Amino acid sequence: MILEIGIAITALLASVAVISLLGNIYVSFHDLFGDNPIFLTAVRVILSIGCLLPPAVLMGATLPLLLVFITNRNHFFQKGVGRLYSINTFGAVLGVFITGFFLLGSVGESSTLSIAVLLNLLAAAVVLWFDRRSAPFEKT
Repeated sequence: MILEIGIAITALLASVAVISLLGNIYVSFHDLFGDNPIFLTAVRVILSIGCLLPPAVLMGATLPLLLVFITNRNHFFQKGVGRLYSINTFGAVLGVFITGFFLLGSVGESSTLSIAVLLNLLAAAVVLWFDRRSAPFEKT
């Protein structure tokens, strides 16, 4: 749950920071160094890393955390790992497909980001619901 909330917050903050704050810095660097393609590409890469790295690290932590959860319960470990991996991979592919082919073109970047943030918060709420629902049955 904390990871999903963290993904939503860092994605939103990173995008706002890069677009609002660092965008002006990029324009200043462009004014200072002109059309130097190597320098401008380096600045773009650094800004992209700054925007994408925090939520990507948190996204990458979700599957290992789920595996720890399954391991601690010793319930159908191999079957559970396969299911978690397939669901995680399918969700990532579906998210990229829908975002790239539909959302960005139809609702724009800001609305797509808002939808992604809301979906992460929904995922956090679902995790909380499952956690509260299964709390009486925990670790025997």
